[in-house]
Amino acid sequence: MFSHIVEEYDDYAISIDQIARSLNCNKIKIIQYAGELADLANKKTLKAKKNRGHGNKGEITYQIPLKVTESLQKNEGYSPNNSANLPTLEFFAILEKLFVLNISEMDVHDWNPKSSLGNK
Repeated sequence: MFSHIVEEYDDYAISIDQIARSLNCNKIKIIQYAGELADLANKKTLKAKKNRGHGNKGEITYQIPLKVTESLQKNEGYSPNNSANLPTLEFFAILEKLFVLNISEMDVHDWNPKSSLGNK
């Protein structure tokens, strides 16, 4: 599934309709693979977003994070930064970054709080 999304990915986000077209099947068939898409999102290989704007009827779209694309270009494995159990200072640095940046445009899991704090 991931390779098909990468092949078809040329916009900001890809919809279930676009995935279905790339596989030459209907949306119902893709929905049967919802678990695989959820696994990719849980692994931070894809970002799933439910659009709530006028006219898109709550359509779910998927985006490949920039760090994943960079890893593919370098032929390297991808593993997101672990943000669990952060020290207090790093937690608040991420929280501040969320307030400063547009949350929907930011991939928090790819942001390295230590580099922002001057620690390396």
